[in-house]
Amino acid sequence: MFNFFKKSVLMISPELGSMLYRLLFFLNLPLLKLISKKIWFRNSLYFKRVVLGLSDFDLAVFLEKKVDAQKQKDILFINKILKRTLGRMGEMVIYSQVDLETFLPFANPLELKRDPYFSSHDCKATKAQRWCFFIKMYNSDRDKIDRYPALRVRKWSYLFEILGFDVELNAKNLKLKLNEIADTLSGSENVISIDDLLFSPTLWTEFQKLNTLNSWEREVLTELVKWEIWGLYTQRVFLNRENLEKHKENLKSLCELHLKDGCEVSRMSEAISLL
Repeated sequence: MFNFFKKSVLMISPELGSMLYRLLFFLNLPLLKLISKKIWFRNSLYFKRVVLGLSDFDLAVFLEKKVDAQKQKDILFINKILKRTLGRMGEMVIYSQVDLETFLPFANPLELKRDPYFSSHDCKATKAQRWCFFIKMYNSDRDKIDRYPALRVRKWSYLFEILGFDVELNAKNLKLKLNEIADTLSGSENVISIDDLLFSPTLWTEFQKLNTLNSWEREVLTELVKWEIWGLYTQRVFLNRENLEKHKENLKSLCELHLKDGCEVSRMSEAISLL
């Protein structure tokens, strides 16, 4: 049954899949306009690499004013409705004009490339930023890659393009190419023993395990903290305030204890306080 579904889905071109997704989006547009007049597609919808029934609706919302309590309630209510009406509602990121420029320096340059709003934001990614982007994308997609690699080829084709690799992908070579790209990005300095700790923010409270970080791992950790700051900024409307405050304190403690660049730590701590 699944093989029939997979073959049927793959027969639908990404262009047609994108058209169907966009149709559903425009049917819900009056509802979305209650949040903001500036709303657009991100990720696979933006790149027109949709896999029908598997790709999510990833949207971005731009607000000109700071989110007050009433606006937050409206966003949460409408997002809840969209999860029912769109079926594959993914991530809705919220940008606020009031403080976007404050948090933008913490965004991963490659992650910004998945959003058309930042298409003119030309900032070359460092080695650590490229590795961070790759592993974040891989960890979030690992289960789907293992279960049905043929349905993930479209997504990873455009992710490799963002990373600057020209790779011919298919269902049979996807995992092999992922391993090859991982080796290229991480090089001989690959994070091994504490890999799970580095890429799992929920484990960052185990500070004693971070004392053995080498300079490369510390650079990667810095980029991961920045990724976390940007993610919290774009998602803070949806987060429980009490849990957010605890996470903010953990991030501040981690920065002060395990990151060496004093100016960088100061900038990150200040941004975390503003969340």
